[in-house]
Amino acid sequence: ARAKEALAEGRVNRGVALLSGAAVAQDDDAAAEVLDTLRWSPALKRPMLATRWGIAVLTGAPTGAWQGRPPEQAVHPEGHHPPHAGEPAAAPQPGAGGPLEFWHHVVGLPLAQSLESRMAEGAFGQWLSAAHIAAHRPAVEPRQPHGPNGEFHEAPPERAGHVNGGSPLQGLEATVAPDLDAAKRWAADQHLDVLMTIAVTRAHSSARGVPQTSLTVKMFDVDKAQELWSSRPLNSRRVEAALAGLRSDDNPAEAFVGSVLQFVDQNLRLQDMPALEPAVVARRAEALAARKAAHPLPALVELRYYAAKGLLDASALREHYIAILGRQDGVELTADNVDLRRQVVEGMIR
Repeated sequence: ARAKEALAEGRVNRGVALLSGAAVAQDDDAAAEVLDTLRWSPALKRPMLATRWGIAVLTGAPTGAWQGRPPEQAVHPEGHHPPHAGEPAAAPQPGAGGPLEFWHHVVGLPLAQSLESRMAEGAFGQWLSAAHIAAHRPAVEPRQPHGPNGEFHEAPPERAGHVNGGSPLQGLEATVAPDLDAAKRWAADQHLDVLMTIAVTRAHSSARGVPQTSLTVKMFDVDKAQELWSSRPLNSRRVEAALAGLRSDDNPAEAFVGSVLQFVDQNLRLQDMPALEPAVVARRAEALAARKAAHPLPALVELRYYAAKGLLDASALREHYIAILGRQDGVELTADNVDLRRQVVEGMIR
């Protein structure tokens, strides 16, 4: 119940942590409500409760004045604000607002909105879907006292989900980073699962000396710090020519966005759990136990899932929990006493 409330309020890290705690600490019947929602990520090659996304624009230089801005401004640091999801973006003008603003409109915003729409439909886990959020959003009276003297103000209207816009659909985070290492650190600190980087580079045409920019998108598994996919560079001159009507073929920016989303749909949409062989599960469980993860809850949930499905026996689960948490917490987390198990988990998510 606490997890559902946190997710409905947009506190995704807290909500997913509480879900994980319920899956690990509760009795079999209560834990099954969470464990049965795990889905398989083909690209990440592991079961997931929810796939959290991050988008980082790589500037190649210190962020300077951009630091401290809200994330929705950091994605497009020229100061323009994005429309809400579902609203059309203003038509980009070639060269207007600088290269980052240009690329935000022609690539960044369509990508973010497409990811959000997939999140809302449950492609990255039912707990982040619009249906789940709507079903568990706390009731709010239409008029509430907000002023210092108790005067009434209209409650703010609900907004469609969009990147860091204050809506409950906040499984998608965004930032500006000077380089890839900084983006990876940010993604790990935010407990994200997938990092999408958008790198904008500026160069001069060797033939005419005309400034032009190119954009490359890459996907990373945050947990393994491993690259999953990279696009081909997209050149600004081709996009500008298409927007100006100087090209008869399709807009290359639209085709570029389509290629990114094709990878997402084929590899990062969560799928039903596949049939798993006990020998494969045993090797995976040993690998999880051998890691010294800063945030052990995802590994604990995965191991509890295997045990609940009869793929890992109780003694193996206990030994793996001890390897991850130490003897005292590992023993208590596999004890029959639910209250004792809950105390261990509460200490991890407090």
